[in-house]
Amino acid sequence: MHTDTIMAQHQNAAVIKNSILKANCSLTDRSVKIPKGTFYSMPIVLHDIHNISIIIEGKLSASKNILNWTKKPNSPKNEDFIFISDSSYVEISGGGRIDGRG
Repeated sequence: MHTDTIMAQHQNAAVIKNSILKANCSLTDRSVKIPKGTFYSMPIVLHDIHNISIIIEGKLSASKNILNWTKKPNSPKNEDFIFISDSSYVEISGGGRIDGRG
């Protein structure tokens, strides 16, 4: 969704995360494309992904609604906009950009 509402931001984060997890389970299609346009999103947290290509052709923009961001486990601090752990060979490419709004 291209709208900058809290609901759209949560939906975009879920769609992106689920697309990456689906690609992580695939034997053939191990890439996820974020198409042209601006997509506003809540934080995206990923663990244990391997040999994945994330192609950003548009703009992935962090939500300005910082009070609605998820918190890090056992911490009062917010999650990072994009956090990838316990993973290998994750490539982020394309002609688009990531805007953390920081």
